[in-house]
Amino acid sequence: MLPLAIGTPNNGGPLVTAGGLIFIAATTDNKLRALNIKTGRQVWQDDLPAGDQTTEAHRSLAPFSHHTGSVAGPSCVL
Repeated sequence: MLPLAIGTPNNGGPLVTAGGLIFIAATTDNKLRALNIKTGRQVWQDDLPAGDQTTEAHRSLAPFSHHTGSVAGPSCVL
């Protein structure tokens, strides 16, 4: 065990918004996080039903109406 708080490895990429937020859920700890791009500080976090390990998707439907989604769950063959 390392004596440093380094988090968990990422298996996907971040989603970066024009408003200065980074959304990341590509970790193995079943969390979705939002980080401030300027400070690096975590501004929001929530639990996912399973590990994500993907890059989030984003859609703006109207001014100030933004939706972020991801696929959380085990891998499968389609």
